[in-house]
Amino acid sequence: MAVLGGTCTLIGTTTNLLVDGVPQASGIESLSIFEIIPVGVVAAATGGLALLMLGPFLLPDRGDIARLGADNETAFFTELRP
Repeated sequence: MAVLGGTCTLIGTTTNLLVDGVPQASGIESLSIFEIIPVGVVAAATGGLALLMLGPFLLPDRGDIARLGADNETAFFTELRP
């Protein structure tokens, strides 16, 4: 969400700074810091909604592992994959 929120200002992401360089190189007035808020808010809202809807399917369920370590504070759980 931090990256999506960064799309709301000119200095939020490096891509926004690069896009601002195009008008500057052409001699056109550069963008103000909050000029891209309408596009940024739509992008952040769409991305946030996608995260809320797809997150439960894409993230692993770790509830059982958390309950296993509740009795013993020194227990460690490790999983290695080749």
